[in-house]
Amino acid sequence: MTSNLKISGLFLASALLLGTAAASMPGQAFAASVSIRAQAATNVTFTLNGTSLSAKGQIGSGTALIPLSILRDGLGIHVVYNNKNKTYTLTQGQLQVKAVPGPNGATITVNGGLQPAYYEWRNTNGSNLVSVHLLTDFFGYRSQWNAATSTVSLAKVRLNDIRYTTASINKSDSITTISVQYPVISGLKNAEVQTKINQSLKNKAEAYVKASLDKSKELGTGPTGTKNEFQSHYTVSYNEKGIISFREIRYEYYGGAHGADIVEGFTYSLNSGKQLELSDLLKTGGNYTQKIDQLIASKLKKEPNYLGGFKTLGKNPGYYLKNGSLVIYFQEYEYVPYAQGLLEYAIPFSALLPEGTDPFAGL
Repeated sequence: MTSNLKISGLFLASALLLGTAAASMPGQAFAASVSIRAQAATNVTFTLNGTSLSAKGQIGSGTALIPLSILRDGLGIHVVYNNKNKTYTLTQGQLQVKAVPGPNGATITVNGGLQPAYYEWRNTNGSNLVSVHLLTDFFGYRSQWNAATSTVSLAKVRLNDIRYTTASINKSDSITTISVQYPVISGLKNAEVQTKINQSLKNKAEAYVKASLDKSKELGTGPTGTKNEFQSHYTVSYNEKGIISFREIRYEYYGGAHGADIVEGFTYSLNSGKQLELSDLLKTGGNYTQKIDQLIASKLKKEPNYLGGFKTLGKNPGYYLKNGSLVIYFQEYEYVPYAQGLLEYAIPFSALLPEGTDPFAGL
């Protein structure tokens, strides 16, 4: 069994849970607001800050597909194709995205970090189109879908003026294979804060490697003599307003029918370097735990095959940020059977804080 396929598969479930595009391609779990149900129209119009962009897109598997020509000519993204390795490189500012189209969609690498998902990709009469979620996930765009006019409205948001690159830890022995990627940030004016955040991220990666080696030693080889596999990949899920948030996916396989996916979230203040707990963001939210518990309980009860047992998240559950919302997650088997994968629920801050409250104020 290949771990990449398993990791990719979980993103479809995440897309459904977060109420975004119900796409057949993974990699669209974190769309902004574009979610398209099947309909007769195939042409899609794109606008940027209200101005129409020349080329037309298409409707894909639950999401809008945007031509690369719009990225290049309308959005100022530098697009280069390398015929030798069949790779498209998209560059804008501090961001470099590499896309390798394949039968399952495009494999995406962002600033050296492999994304554990595919993004829908289509070639129509020589024109390449990619899921609009590539823009909303990485390039700092928000999007809105108008079904009446088949229009996607794009707007650019201001990202933090930093760069992130990828560091790797790879280990292999007779019973274990480990591949861990973790982010390294640069460009912060406060070098002390930058070092603090980077050391925290490195410590987490090294701790996971050590725990993986210990677990593998304890387990030994799999029932058919297979090596134990441990992988970890990250996505920058939020990078605005002096805050950076990471979603980390770990994959572990010890032999048998399938491996296990594990999600973790880490959020930091770029002003202080502190890793933020949920209580830091919701300090003006009164009894926010009760509000979140009620929302989560309601969502879980609507899940097919809900196993029951949820009572409370507690004061500081695991979370990450995405598109102005916090995302609460549960691991496999926690409240639903394995086949339903990870559960991830987006909750807007507006549902938890007084109107007009900035959750990042003072951080």
